Amino acid sequence: MLFLLKETFKFIMAKRFLSLFVIISTFLLFLILGTAILITYQAMSYLQQVRENIRIQAFLETDLTKVDSLRISTILSVLAGVDSFYYRSSQEAFEELRSRFKSEQEIFDEIDPSHLPASFVIVPEPYWTRSGLLDAIAKKVSVIDGINDVYYGGKWIKALERLANVFLGISVLVIILIFFTFLFISSHAIRITLNDHRDAIYVLKLSGAPLWKLYLPFRLMGIFYGFVASTLTYFVINGVIYLLRSAGYALFPFPNYLLLSVIPFGILLGYIASENALRDLSPEHV
Repeated sequence: MLFLLKETFKFIMAKRFLSLFVIISTFLLFLILGTAILITYQAMSYLQQVRENIRIQAFLETDLTKVDSLRISTILSVLAGVDSFYYRSSQEAFEELRSRFKSEQEIFDEIDPSHLPASFVIVPEPYWTRSGLLDAIAKKVSVIDGINDVYYGGKWIKALERLANVFLGISVLVIILIFFTFLFISSHAIRITLNDHRDAIYVLKLSGAPLWKLYLPFRLMGIFYGFVASTLTYFVINGVIYLLRSAGYALFPFPNYLLLSVIPFGILLGYIASENALRDLSPEHV
């Protein structure tokens, strides 16, 4: 086995400039993939954070009695998609606004808290925090007698969902692009080395040498290309994350296994590339 490893590195060093080109170009491809994964994860994490804090505000009409409020709360308690809800008075709404805009306190001196509408604040179930399902809850709440208006920031949530889906789609396209580009570059490099040793392979095959021993160095070449490029990507992206956090940028905790998965992905692509190159051997040399 050690001999086969030496043969592999002999082939790589014999075409050192070609190997360097393959490693650099595939590293750049994997760097794009790692960056796409990082950005997509941040976008999806931010969307999830927004969903966890979504509250549907059902503003009440001003002339409601306690009986009306009890009737509305009874309806809300059995409404599909509603996890919980609570009543917020005009004064509570006023105090919440004051705490949210502390730098603009002089504005609130001119506001009468009684002019603000009371409301029921609805907490949707986790599954119902998608924009389409939130719309369904809002529509059902809006037709309840005594509800004046319903608000939950639907346009903002829909925009975030579209943006997150765009990043997710880009990541999928990047994976597809990297698959075929890596396959082309690495297969071509292995094929060049393979053609240089085609006659030697043919002679050794006739002498009874096992095919797996003849072809293993070329398979290891592909694995080597994929492993080096993906490992470099892993460390570079981790370095970028560390620098961004050190610079004060707030990043969502990035699970290491997501970035680490780039390495087995690179090894797999390298193996596929080598198999693709070996498949091109002419019938008399296979």
